[in-house]
Amino acid sequence: MDGFAQHAGTVYEHDKAKLQAIGLDVTSPPVPTGPLPAPGNLQSFTGDLEGTIHLQWDPVIRRDVYLAECAQSAAGPWTPAYSGKRARTTCSGLTPGAEYFFRVKAQGGTTQFSPWSDITKKRAA
Repeated sequence: MDGFAQHAGTVYEHDKAKLQAIGLDVTSPPVPTGPLPAPGNLQSFTGDLEGTIHLQWDPVIRRDVYLAECAQSAAGPWTPAYSGKRARTTCSGLTPGAEYFFRVKAQGGTTQFSPWSDITKKRAA
């Protein structure tokens, strides 16, 4: 059916009324949905193992992956801590007892990024 629809679109010059007259459903192109919102409710928890901190946040619709960063100061410098599809992670390899700051952003496609979340801080287990 897809081949027929593509051929009919070419023959009828994508004229919506003509395509509907031959029994094809015609949909409008998708409307841009706007920018991704920043991940909300970022929380940090002392990890179960030494040198770990658990992070979790509210999911962002239309995102492909999340990117989390870690720093030992709220001003940075920031280093990558996580890249993945889940709205939670455990950061490991941290210095036990040291305080860390975290932030997260969502990425949709290859070029769409949300703003950074609010920053959370926690001492590593």
